[in-house]
Amino acid sequence: MGLWLALAWLSAAATPARAAGDDWHPVLHDDGVEVRERDVPGRSLPDFQGEEVIDADPYQILAVITDVPAQTTWMWQCAESSLLESDGDAVQVIHHRIKAHWPATDRDVVFRSVARVVEPGRELAVRFSSESNAAAPPVSGLVRMPLLEGEFDLVALGPERSRVTYTVAADPGGVLPATFLSETVRQSPVDTLVGLRRRVAETRGRYPDVIARWRARR
Repeated sequence: MGLWLALAWLSAAATPARAAGDDWHPVLHDDGVEVRERDVPGRSLPDFQGEEVIDADPYQILAVITDVPAQTTWMWQCAESSLLESDGDAVQVIHHRIKAHWPATDRDVVFRSVARVVEPGRELAVRFSSESNAAAPPVSGLVRMPLLEGEFDLVALGPERSRVTYTVAADPGGVLPATFLSETVRQSPVDTLVGLRRRVAETRGRYPDVIARWRARR
């Protein structure tokens, strides 16, 4: 799929950040991360949204997010991360294996991730949505997640300071108590954003070519 078709496809898909109004309510504040949730009719789990401030510009943060093999170092419960397809820097099809808490079984998911410049020098975004892919068929012993979608929104607050908002909706599949699922998934924005903050600090200066290519985009 070409870049512009992928952008049109993913923009047309409903994402948690833009679905069913803005009825978010706070549920958690942990390690500098504010977590909100919102109930969505027809879904067993609410959408979750986390927000924090990272001492880096949006391009540095984007370079970390789009380094697919390294997503295991910072993303919540991500045990394996592999790139199945890509179209330049912007479009990636990714397979994740997610380590589940007992008594759940490990999950996996394939999703398409599209990064874009919202406002040059100020705002970038990475939107993702699950899909099927022949390169990663369902695996015995893992539960394939029927739904994973969301977005990272990166907004510059200063030369080396950005607000990161992470919105995610998920259906982990299988049969588990709703309370267990909600409490487990509620922690995912905290762990993901704290991990991202740490990874950005650890990798400062590691992605000059990626950052230069994104700065050149308009």
